[in-house]
Amino acid sequence: MAENGLIAAIAISILINVFVIAFMFATGIGQDCWRRFRNKQKHKKGGYVNSLMVSKDGVVNEVFKKVDSYGKFNYKGKSYVRTPRMRTNFRGIPTFIHKEDTPSPVDVFEIDDGGMSCGELDDVMNSQTNFDFRLWLQSMLPFVLIGAAILVGAIGLLAYYDYMTFQMLRDGTFKAVQIAAAPITGSV
Repeated sequence: MAENGLIAAIAISILINVFVIAFMFATGIGQDCWRRFRNKQKHKKGGYVNSLMVSKDGVVNEVFKKVDSYGKFNYKGKSYVRTPRMRTNFRGIPTFIHKEDTPSPVDVFEIDDGGMSCGELDDVMNSQTNFDFRLWLQSMLPFVLIGAAILVGAIGLLAYYDYMTFQMLRDGTFKAVQIAAAPITGSV
């Protein structure tokens, strides 16, 4: 009898595990994990490149493409090249960053920061408060007023029902005392 319970528990555990694994691979997270695992394996074998393509709108798309015999790859009809020293890691795969219509990758180590020093950046970052309550309250004022009106209305309604309940109990108690205090008449 205990063996049957153990077999049933193992069967239920296996079913739950199969369901969880199937659910994970049916969702975007599981599919992304599987695709990333396959891309890592392909990249290790060689002949593939992973690149973050920055469009003119600023949208970034991750692209995993096969490299031709010249070390180039095509994306949307345009040819792009690889430069090994400009490679960086992105989620476990060596990755290049390309701007749209620019064949060579962006060198992330040589990016011009616009001439702002670290001290100036600290001043800018520390001068802004993280949360301005007055500004938040001004933006939320209509909602606060509506909420206050609803709250006042609810309190008024509760006060009215409380008063009505008080009157009902007062009058009912008075009637109950009158009935209880009334002399009993009649024959037994």
